[in-house]
Amino acid sequence: MIFRSFGYPRHFFLVCLTIFALHVSGQENPEPARLVTAAGDTLHGYINNLQWAGSPDKVSFQATPGAPWQIFNPMDLQAFSFTDGDHYVTKTVTYHFLPANLNTYEIYKDTVHLRKTLLLRVLASGPASLYYFRDENGYDHFFIEKDSLPIDELKKTHSVMNGSDGRQYSVKENRYMLSLNYYFSDCPDVVSRIQGVSFTISGFQKIFERYNLCKDPLHKVPKKKETYTKVAWGAFGGLTLTHLNVSSDIYPDLNDADFPLSTDLTGGLFLDLVFARNLHRTRWSNEISYKKYSTEATYDNYMYAAKTYDEVLSVSASYLRFSTMLDYDLTISKAARPYLKLGISSGWALHIDNVRTLDPPYYGTSEFPILEHPNKHEESIFLGVGLRSGRLKYEIRHEWATGISTVNNISMSTNSFSFLLGYSLGVPSWK
Repeated sequence: MIFRSFGYPRHFFLVCLTIFALHVSGQENPEPARLVTAAGDTLHGYINNLQWAGSPDKVSFQATPGAPWQIFNPMDLQAFSFTDGDHYVTKTVTYHFLPANLNTYEIYKDTVHLRKTLLLRVLASGPASLYYFRDENGYDHFFIEKDSLPIDELKKTHSVMNGSDGRQYSVKENRYMLSLNYYFSDCPDVVSRIQGVSFTISGFQKIFERYNLCKDPLHKVPKKKETYTKVAWGAFGGLTLTHLNVSSDIYPDLNDADFPLSTDLTGGLFLDLVFARNLHRTRWSNEISYKKYSTEATYDNYMYAAKTYDEVLSVSASYLRFSTMLDYDLTISKAARPYLKLGISSGWALHIDNVRTLDPPYYGTSEFPILEHPNKHEESIFLGVGLRSGRLKYEIRHEWATGISTVNNISMSTNSFSFLLGYSLGVPSWK
């Protein structure tokens, strides 16, 4: 287990995750909106916009900022929409259940359908309307509603094929193309383009907009643009304070070595994928960076020629590191956003020195390695906090790394604090 290698308190890690989860669950983002109740009453006010990836199971509404929240369930609503934002309608739909396990595809194929009343996000409206939601297993579901025909799911189904090698393979069937050919048959130009439609939000939106313009040349496509995952990239640099922790069961004197902090420059490049939903608060960040440390400590003393001398341990290493992490913004301010970070890293050694020095020489030897075969691959885990403002980001990280030892009874792990400044060449995440 990687957690055991670092020797840091796992309870601290779990507490941080708990605080993070509690904070996320309590966020509010009221935005101007209009709500239509099941009785047909129209209410104007503010809705807590969580930019749901799935179907909202409840909607929080307030008449004025600061007023008490009113909670509406899907059955209580006909629709709601944000000003220049997402639009949701309540529909009772039947959709195909897609099991996550390959072995159950054949069992469930065309046999299990769920019928629910859901709030669906409107992706296109007009002569043909397109609705969408993502279920709890992460599958996307799209629905078409046209004229007086009942609402229908545009499906991509799966089945299992037994290969000649005895293995089972998943086979996808793009049944949504057959459905689109049927519903759009009155526009031959649109039908000729269906074969190239991908099972994505943008793919469906384009073909629906083309069909609606075919049926109604005066049809106005809403100006609201679908939000997509954004890319931000740039450079960062700063200082890293590293402490080397040495302990051993077989060489207890090693436990007395007190290594001072090593203060070194670090830097690298980052590439962030900023997820579209949830107000661009979540991002998957990746980095390539350079890290080093160098430190020296007195290990022990010994007698030689009736005099006492010290043994000195010197350890230095430099790494090329690849890191991946998840960031979550704690607020949705447009001026500045504090955030939490959790990630892992792998480093490949560019240089390692670990030397034990005896002065004067003992039995003709003055220097020899502490470890004959140091570990050239380092793994680490880290937590961090930061602040984004415009294109700049300021960050503090605490990192625990496995270190250079490959000997079971000798630990030479490190923990470090990094103080970093980064500059993004992409747009700020909340724009």
